[in-house]
Amino acid sequence: MLLELGVPPRTVMEIVGHSALEMTMNVYGHVNLSAKREALDQVGKLFEEGA
Repeated sequence: MLLELGVPPRTVMEIVGHSALEMTMNVYGHVNLSAKREALDQVGKLFEEGA
């Protein structure tokens, strides 16, 4: 939830007590469908601008 709210990953790592950022991202860093769509929309806009 913290990552979804835009809290920096390193801050989340400190809050949950992990010693490595990789652990935090593996456990909590899931990408939701809307984030995937938004990212692909941004890539699509780049191609539209370049055409």
